[in-house]
Amino acid sequence: MNNITKRFRTLILGNGLHALVARGASGAFIAHLGGVLAAFGVQIVLARLLGATRYGDFIYAFSVASLAATWLKLGLDAGIIRFVPAYRAQGEWGLIRGLLIRSLQTMLLTGSVVVIVSSIALQIWSTRLGPELKSTLQIASFLVPVMMLQFLFESRLRAFDRVFFARLPHEVVQPTLQIILVAGAAGFTTLTLEADQVMMLTVASVLLSLGLGQIFFRRFAPTEISIAPPEYRTRTWITTAIQLSLFSSMLLAIGQIDIVLSGIFLGTTDAGIYSIASRASRLIPFGLSAINMATAPLISRLYAEQKIKDLQRILTIAAGLILVVMLFASLVIVGFSDIILRLFGDDFGAARPALLILALGQFVNTLSGAAALLMTMTGHQIQALRVAGISLVIDFILNILLIPRYGIIGAAIATAITTATWNILLVRLVKKLVGVNPTVLTLLPIVIAFLKRSKST
Repeated sequence: MNNITKRFRTLILGNGLHALVARGASGAFIAHLGGVLAAFGVQIVLARLLGATRYGDFIYAFSVASLAATWLKLGLDAGIIRFVPAYRAQGEWGLIRGLLIRSLQTMLLTGSVVVIVSSIALQIWSTRLGPELKSTLQIASFLVPVMMLQFLFESRLRAFDRVFFARLPHEVVQPTLQIILVAGAAGFTTLTLEADQVMMLTVASVLLSLGLGQIFFRRFAPTEISIAPPEYRTRTWITTAIQLSLFSSMLLAIGQIDIVLSGIFLGTTDAGIYSIASRASRLIPFGLSAINMATAPLISRLYAEQKIKDLQRILTIAAGLILVVMLFASLVIVGFSDIILRLFGDDFGAARPALLILALGQFVNTLSGAAALLMTMTGHQIQALRVAGISLVIDFILNILLIPRYGIIGAAIATAITTATWNILLVRLVKKLVGVNPTVLTLLPIVIAFLKRSKST
């Protein structure tokens, strides 16, 4: 027992690569788990308070805002995670400060333009939208710049290895505040809450969580940043960030376009029901998301130093953790799918077949490991962009063909096929360009060696 305790303390409190991954992953896992529970709580509260139709209006507007925020943040959050660890290793504090300043300026300017353009566009298209959906979309336009800043503040803390505190405001505090605000508003009025009112409360909850994120950054940021004169490499930052933005935008589109097209072809009610299945399926790669948050800066640093063996060792450790969490999450999501969906209301039980199909695509996604992250953190974002572009076209075509004929099941089939395809293509590229294997197959030699030792004893 003392031996086990000693090893555990070394793993968590040590200074080696294993300790860095263990601390980062555990912090990310705790924050992400809390976030998942809070997010599910939000969806249950909203679905029950709004009903399928008004919930469909809300989730449709929210999905559009999420897509816009991811596209228009220009990849500056990913750029911070890419550049800051390298600058820290070189003691380039002036460049770090310059990057933080320039990224904030760019997002504030872009966000202001979004609100103005959205207001004009909604006036032009007002006759095609119902009054409730139009009002909800109008308020959602203010959510776009706020979410952009949320991504930015989170990336700052992640770049300084504060994964838990990076995710806490976004993952846990914001949805918890959203539940409190929405439940409070519902409790203080006898009138039925509308989708636009819930969207307004959502914007308020994100703003409050941003304040907490800024407090964390001021607490944990190295003092060298505040005293160093800012230096700028704007062209390099923007060029790389745009490439990363295009990649992440395409990945988000692959995850959201099925909801958007379901809303267009089937109506927002079916889109809202399908969105619950989509969200539930994303719990399967829960461990992958947590590990990626912790390892992104480490991947950038190790590859820059050409420590490929160390990088492979980290990926193998990560694969083991990812596999364990995936098996548990799959058992819960697939085994109790009907119970989970009906928590949102009886109407949402119809999404069970779609959830099971989406789960297959997420299995492949999880087993592929950090393939996408490896491409973006090692300077191969152009090649990753090509794969994402091909996958997005496939996804769009399949959804267009299958949704009108098969409804939300068609959307699930299209998304599962696309998810599996782009992951397989990315794994092949990672092996070729980076020289590592991110999949769970890296565990095979360890398992075989363990079995041989067991037989010999």
